[in-house]
Amino acid sequence: MLVSTSKTLIRSTVIHTRCIHSTHPPRKDLLSILSEATAEAESAAKHQPKSNSSPPKTKTPTIPKTRKTKTLLADYLNNKYRSKFKVAPSVGALAEVNGFFHQTQVKLEWTTANFLDIPGERQRVEEEKLLSKHTEEELEHIDTPLAKKGPTPRTVGLPEVVFLGKCNVGKSSLLNGLLTDSKQKDALEFAYASKRAGYTQTMNCFNIGNRFKLVDTPGYGVKGKPEQGKQVMEYLHRRKELRRVYMLIGSKEGFSQDDFTIIDILIESGVPFEIVFTKVDQLIKVSTVEKHLKDSGVLDLPSEPSVTFTSSETSRKSPKRQGFGELRSSIFEACGLSPGVKPLKLTKTMK
Repeated sequence: MLVSTSKTLIRSTVIHTRCIHSTHPPRKDLLSILSEATAEAESAAKHQPKSNSSPPKTKTPTIPKTRKTKTLLADYLNNKYRSKFKVAPSVGALAEVNGFFHQTQVKLEWTTANFLDIPGERQRVEEEKLLSKHTEEELEHIDTPLAKKGPTPRTVGLPEVVFLGKCNVGKSSLLNGLLTDSKQKDALEFAYASKRAGYTQTMNCFNIGNRFKLVDTPGYGVKGKPEQGKQVMEYLHRRKELRRVYMLIGSKEGFSQDDFTIIDILIESGVPFEIVFTKVDQLIKVSTVEKHLKDSGVLDLPSEPSVTFTSSETSRKSPKRQGFGELRSSIFEACGLSPGVKPLKLTKTMK
């Protein structure tokens, strides 16, 4: 499990907010409200004086207005919580970005449980050690640049985005949904999605059309292992190709203490990150998400990280995956790609 002793704004904000909310009695659910209202109505009816006239009709309890799942679309939430620093993608731009993901080839480029086994990292460390032994005058006499050895810039230098989240938050399902047409019922399987928490044991990197890379990581939390956390921390602090971190949060569960710890680390390290809520289709009402955001304090951070809402599942009520156009556009922006960019061919692809 990842540990941080940082005292950052988000933790103090969360603790303060929780203290405030803890003084209020727990909110009653809809069933309790209806049960109490019905009991009161029945009691009042029993005590009504008998009369020859017909008894007055008991007024049906009013059901509190809630936004049901079928109207709780990720697009609605994405528009409501879009950062003031982020412009909504146009219809044309969304079509081009979605087209890239639907047409692209995908290749599992590397999978490892050791940061130094990532292609180029061990060589990079050796080069840094060698350079540190020389003075500036000695460097002027080096005829052959050290950078000529090892993997080519196209292989090592592509921008990378990484997905972090606790065990079973839906990282693998999200990655599969990203690379599948949103209207296609069954998502293509690139990252194995298991119902067993902690299934992903290594970091897995996918080359996407030779334009950028997506990195899947082991989940943290109860099922996480210390060595996995160490590898991920090394990646976050030392990987030069890293462009943005996507923090995955379950829409029903909200933020955990481990999530706050990771956010603290990202803030301290100056690593750009965004929040992605998964499994929006499981929500009953909008107020659940609103409470998660308010209690977490993430929207009060000076950087105001963007928040994206997604659903990887399809159903009769929701025939297409939700929020992926918004997320794809964010990845393009993080990697410095324009909407009209086309994928390049890959050898031995997964698609």
